[in-house]
Amino acid sequence: MSESPPNEMKVAMHRADGDWHVVIERDGQQSALGGIEELIRILETMAAARQRPARGLR
Repeated sequence: MSESPPNEMKVAMHRADGDWHVVIERDGQQSALGGIEELIRILETMAAARQRPARGLR
């Protein structure tokens, strides 16, 4: 998947029935997530996709 990372992402979280209800807004579109675990997976994917600067000589 070659989806470009969002320039802005808003996250809304609130407790519902003893669990977290999470809604994210990216590129003007809202998405309800399956919970905080799904939010963590999305953030991990975004972190892994970003390019890191080269460090040191290789």
